[in-house]
Amino acid sequence: MFSLPDAFPQKKSISYHDGNLSELLNSGFGLSGVSRQRIDQALRYEEEVAGQMTAIFTFSESLRQSFIFDYHVPADRVFNVGGGINLTEFPPANPHKNYTAPRILFIGIEFVRKGGPQLLDAFRIVREVLPAAELHIVGPAKIENSSAGVVFHGRLSKTDAGQKQKLESLFRECTLFVLPALYEPFGIAPLEAMLYQLPCLVTDAWALREAVTPGVNGDLVARGSIDSLSTKIIQLLSNPERLAAMGQQGRELVLRQYTWSAVAGRMSAAIADV
Repeated sequence: MFSLPDAFPQKKSISYHDGNLSELLNSGFGLSGVSRQRIDQALRYEEEVAGQMTAIFTFSESLRQSFIFDYHVPADRVFNVGGGINLTEFPPANPHKNYTAPRILFIGIEFVRKGGPQLLDAFRIVREVLPAAELHIVGPAKIENSSAGVVFHGRLSKTDAGQKQKLESLFRECTLFVLPALYEPFGIAPLEAMLYQLPCLVTDAWALREAVTPGVNGDLVARGSIDSLSTKIIQLLSNPERLAAMGQQGRELVLRQYTWSAVAGRMSAAIADV
C-alpha cells in the first residue's frame, strides 16, 4: 500500500472502482469473521485514499453516489464512466433468433452471492407452469438441490476453444438471462448476454438497475424474492415476441454504451475536466 499522490506528485492520480467496502458492508457479503475494529480501520483507510485522488472513476452511478456520500469525496471529482464487456470480438447479430424455447441462462462462479439458490427455488415454480423450461447454469464448481430441467455445465473458460464454443452456443440458444444477485457491484455477464440478444432479468439494485430498463431490454426483480422472480420469469418466457424486441434493444445498448472504447472516451473527457 502506498499513496499515489505522494509517489507521483506531478501527476494526476485516479482510481477506478467497480465496488467499494461501504457497498459490500451494506450487502452483507464478504466480511464474516472480520472484527468491527478491523472493518472500521479499512473504511477509514479507503476514505482517506479516495480523498487523496485527483478523481475517482466508477463503474456505476450508484457507486459514484457511495463515494460522494459515504466517503465524502466532492461530487465534481467522482465520475461514472461505466465498464465494458470482456470480449475482443463481437458476435454478429442474429436477425432470426428464435425465442419460443423457454431456456434460461445463469452465469456466476459465486453461486450463493449471485442468487443461484433463489433461482433454483423459483425455477421449480416455473416448471409447474412451463414444463418444458430449462435452466442452464454456468460457473460454480457444483450445485446442490438441483431439480428437473436444470442443466449444469460447470465452469466454461473463454481461453479454451471447446469451452468457449459451448458458452457461445448457450448464449445463442437460450432465450432469457437471469441474475437474481444478492450482491453484484457491476455485472459483466448480463451485458455479454445482451450482446447475444438475450433479455435480462436482474436484481433491482446497484449497477444492474442502471443497465436493465423494465420493458426495454429486460426486467428487474426485488432482491431475494422467490415469488416475484418466478412470476417474472414465467411472464417473460410466455411472450417470445416481447423477448425478441427486448433482445435487440439490449444489444444496441451494449454496443453504444458498454464497450471499452466507449468507456475510454468517457475517461478521457473526465480527465480533461480535472
